[in-house]
Amino acid sequence: RLLRMGRMQLRACVLASVAAAACGSSSGGAVSGGTPGGAFDLADSISSSVTTSDGAGGSASSARIVLASTSGLCSDASATPPIDRKGQRFITIELRDVDGATSTTPTAPGTYTIYPNTGSEPPKSASLETGGFDDTCQQIDEDSASAQSGTVTLTAITGGAFSGTFDVTLNPGGHLTGSFDPDPCAQLAAATDVEHACR
Repeated sequence: RLLRMGRMQLRACVLASVAAAACGSSSGGAVSGGTPGGAFDLADSISSSVTTSDGAGGSASSARIVLASTSGLCSDASATPPIDRKGQRFITIELRDVDGATSTTPTAPGTYTIYPNTGSEPPKSASLETGGFDDTCQQIDEDSASAQSGTVTLTAITGGAFSGTFDVTLNPGGHLTGSFDPDPCAQLAAATDVEHACR
């Protein structure tokens, strides 16, 4: 699901958790423009630094930001197993500093260029994907899109909270803009490779 997605494979769910005492909900931003599923009503947003396998025996890290139409993302992510919500819609953004074959989580504000998975990856690389779940928590193909061009501007980093704005063009067409000011969710990475319950 969304938390199990790596890089441009962000397939589904918007869960995460901060340390137990820090769990909470925050609308944390705004979204405007055309997503494939129609208008996006933002209810919650979360972020963390996430480390994943690079497929070659090493690891890669990035900042992951998740915007969702449902609230309580931290509580859902803290459940055992983590919970996916029926009818949830989401946007997932990943930002990484690239140096050769090494990808690391940003440590300072900057402008990140959308990398559409073709050609040379820029030193400050971003990806953005949209999606949604049906009433069985399966991804709805018609709601899925990925950014093919544009930028994500990282304006502030506070612990695991990565804040900023985005202005991108999606692959089926459509111009999407917005801002994100998420709650930090330290356990986002831990929820990446586990099975989720559907509720």
